[in-house]
Amino acid sequence: MANGSLNGDFLLRLKAADWAKLAAAAGWQPEALASLCSVKLRLLERLFKRQFGKAPHAWMRKLRCRRAAALIAEGWDLKNAGPALGFASAAHLCHEFKKAFGVSPKRFARGVRGGVENHLRAVMTILSNPLVLKCAGKCSRLAGIWNEKHWLGSLAG
Repeated sequence: MANGSLNGDFLLRLKAADWAKLAAAAGWQPEALASLCSVKLRLLERLFKRQFGKAPHAWMRKLRCRRAAALIAEGWDLKNAGPALGFASAAHLCHEFKKAFGVSPKRFARGVRGGVENHLRAVMTILSNPLVLKCAGKCSRLAGIWNEKHWLGSLAG
């Protein structure tokens, strides 16, 4: 297990952007990501829990939804954005997007394409989601919500 420990120490030093590239290269599959990193899935799960506070699958799902939001903001349609990010279909993308942000991709796209005022309305809809507000009391969640707001706000710029 000494080799696994060396890999684990190295993997702990990776930044989120490095993990994002690795996740895309692994086809958004935790098992493939573990294999790509030459570690067992369980070690990868522990590393993700320590570094990101969630399991690899949950982290990848959120990352794919963020990337979907960026693609939608660029004008991609759902039929093309879904498969490009490893979703089984546009319906699968819609389901995961709404679960992650509280609004459908279509509503998000209307806000982005409708100008800054509509975009801000879409962001406020996301941030006023009762699930988001419920989690806001937890410090780590609050930081995540702030990062989401800041990241989504940058799409309007």
